[in-house]
Amino acid sequence: MATKNVILKIGAKGVKGTATALKKVSGSLLSIGKSASLVGAGFAVLSTKLAGDFQKGLLEVTTLMKDSTENTLKNLGKELTNVANASGLALDSLTKAKYDIVSAGFSGAAESAILLEQASKLAVAGVTSAAGAADILTSALNAFDAEADKAQEVSDTLFTTMQLGKTTITELGASIGQVLPFAKSFNLSLKSVGASMATLTASGINTAEASTALKNAIVALETPSDSSKKVMKELGIEVKTLEDGTVDLVGTLKQFEGVDAQIIKKIIPSIQAQLGVKTLVNNVGDLEENLIAFEGSLGSTETGFQKMIKGFNKQMSILKNNFNTVFIEIGNVIIETIQPMIESLNAEFKKLNEIGFDNLASALKEQLPLILSTLSKAFQFAMIDIENRIDLLGLKFQNLITPFTDMSEIINAKQLENEEFTRLSVDTMGLMFTNMYNGVIAKAQELKTEQEKANKALTEQNKAVEDSDLKFGVLGKQLKKFFNLKRTGIDLDVQTVQAKQSELFLEQKLSAEKARQLQNEVKGAVLSGQSANQAMRSVVKAKIME
Repeated sequence: MATKNVILKIGAKGVKGTATALKKVSGSLLSIGKSASLVGAGFAVLSTKLAGDFQKGLLEVTTLMKDSTENTLKNLGKELTNVANASGLALDSLTKAKYDIVSAGFSGAAESAILLEQASKLAVAGVTSAAGAADILTSALNAFDAEADKAQEVSDTLFTTMQLGKTTITELGASIGQVLPFAKSFNLSLKSVGASMATLTASGINTAEASTALKNAIVALETPSDSSKKVMKELGIEVKTLEDGTVDLVGTLKQFEGVDAQIIKKIIPSIQAQLGVKTLVNNVGDLEENLIAFEGSLGSTETGFQKMIKGFNKQMSILKNNFNTVFIEIGNVIIETIQPMIESLNAEFKKLNEIGFDNLASALKEQLPLILSTLSKAFQFAMIDIENRIDLLGLKFQNLITPFTDMSEIINAKQLENEEFTRLSVDTMGLMFTNMYNGVIAKAQELKTEQEKANKALTEQNKAVEDSDLKFGVLGKQLKKFFNLKRTGIDLDVQTVQAKQSELFLEQKLSAEKARQLQNEVKGAVLSGQSANQAMRSVVKAKIME
């Protein structure tokens, strides 16, 4: 009716003026509609992207947690968004911090939540990232075997170190880790470490060098060499302790006041350790004041956090995080809605891949008449729907240009009729396309089955040929072996015959030789004056005797 009132008001300007005005109004409304659609689509994409990235980070954290459930993921998401909205820190930085906290051994829901909250406050107050603050907090707690309930105390000590010294939380996080295990072994408290680092850095030594100097000084005092012990004993220097059993650093260092540099060199040969000891001895008054200041450091992180959180930039970051939280919630709803469909699509594509796209292509070719028929019917439905919408638009336009006739009921009835037709068309086309798709898939599956049968038959045929070749191959080997044995036998027979021939030839040759010898002996007997008979008898008798 609002549009109707606009038409009534401008109707007095004439039909031409009314038409022009209507064109402008409808154009503006159409433009607004298009813009709203684009903006809505943009919000949907942005929300889904933010929610997807956030979900990925949460899943990475839960991989380190034992017995994590779907509720764990939801609670973790709420925890991180709440901390982000309270601190203004980026969600990805907080997610990384949570991962580092759990990775450091604080995997319980309650203890990791305590550490994350304290890390976020230290990050804001110390102007560093949540991940950096979480890293230095967990390192200090683990070095001194402290539980998560000591997180605020440790945070306040680190923040006070930054306040009293010439350093930052980022710089401390990068180097103080090398000092902490030695300090724990030496029984030096974390506050003494903080006071020492504050004194060293305030004296002009950068944070990394100060950490190295303090570490080496601790090692030199805790485990001196035999020669160093001898000199210390002669000077009456020893490591002093407080009532609670921790090292009295001020009392120990004051013993070095006035000691010659060469003597200190004999006690502490390391140049880096000398740097630490000499600097602290020269500024032992500042060290003592810093230790006193640390006794009142409780709550210093919270104070710094409250100051920083009031800044304009930080408030804008909080506002941004609040918007992101809304977008993420919208994205979660979208993901929850579309993820089953995506999973279903992926499963369907997996099925298509198993069937084989070559079979699918063949099925599409065979089912082409059905596909074209379905598309034709869908086109007819679409054209009827467009025609109905044009008719409805015509009624609306007719109602607009005839201010004295109200066609609202007819328009409403037509609109309901169109909506019902659209719904039925969509349902019908859905069934048609489903049947078409199922038909194609069924045909492709049938082709796959036939192909598998053919492949199986071919495989069996090849196997039979291989088996046959194998059998003939074995037979061939056996025949070859048989013929080789036969050939060997024939060769032996030939060699035997040849040997016998040679033996016979040799015997014949010997007989001929004996005959010649006998003839010669007979001739000799005759020549000696014997008669032929006498000669023969003599020779025979001699042979018999031989």
